[in-house]
Formats: sequence, structure tokens, C-alpha cells
Amino acid sequence: MADDEGFQQYVDQVFPLMAKVGARNVLDAAAPQVLEGDWSWRRLVIHESESMQAVEDFWNSPEYAPLKELRRRYSTVRVAVGGA
Repeated sequence: MADDEGFQQYVDQVFPLMAKVGARNVLDAAAPQVLEGDWSWRRLVIHESESMQAVEDFWNSPEYAPLKELRRRYSTVRVAVGGA
């Protein structure tokens, strides 16, 4: 993460928005223990949502757009989604 204090601005705003759409934070692990393979990131965060459609709606929402920019300003992340 490039700027922990700046990134906190994103966190403070994104969690209420996630709750509003029924998403929740499942895991936030600083320095996850790697049992096999390579891991070059400092943190692993997993969120849960009711459906892939809900994720896409959240990701593309006008409310989230400025938060994406804020996140990009203060961090370097990789985002992946998957469903059962």
C-alpha cells in the first residue's frame, strides 16, 4: 500500500457503502502466511456479496466510482471476483 493514512479515507467511506448493498468484509489479513507458492503482497482482503450481479452492480455504481479513484490514488491493489 502506497499511503496507509490516505487509504484509510477509502476504507472509511467504502464500508458503509458495502453495507448498504449487503456486502461484508470476511477477511483482512496483513502479511498472510504463505504455505506454498509466491506471495508478494502485504495484505489479503476478502469481501462477500449475495451474488455476482450484486458485485458488478456495486463495482459499476456511480457511488463507488469516486472511491475507486481514491483507492487507486493511495494504493496498488489486485481485484478478482469469483462465485460458487
